Amino acid sequence: MPASQPSSRSSSHLGSAEEQEQEQANGHGVGLLLSVLSDKWRSPVLLALTKGTLRYGNLGRKIPGISRTMLTRALRDLERGGLVRREVFAQVPAKVEYSLTPWGQTLAEQVSAMDA
Repeated sequence: MPASQPSSRSSSHLGSAEEQEQEQANGHGVGLLLSVLSDKWRSPVLLALTKGTLRYGNLGRKIPGISRTMLTRALRDLERGGLVRREVFAQVPAKVEYSLTPWGQTLAEQVSAMDA
């Protein structure tokens, strides 16, 4: 047995966009929806981003009561899940913007419908 075998998955948590779409089509999107709904801060972060691209500080101000630690954790989880896109601009001071991916937009619409 070889000591090291190449992984069939990419380095991101859910893989490529094609793999994400396939997983969503296979019903794994339901698990992700439940994951978002079960966390206190993921859902508000997702809904805040439905209004458009936001920088970290602006996003934190739109969600009352969220700490910087919890905002960072929620953004990382949503980014890892393929729901949020993080764009870093090479400038001083550093500029980072967050926006929803198409899959994130779809999930946000479902969360919003449940919230209404």
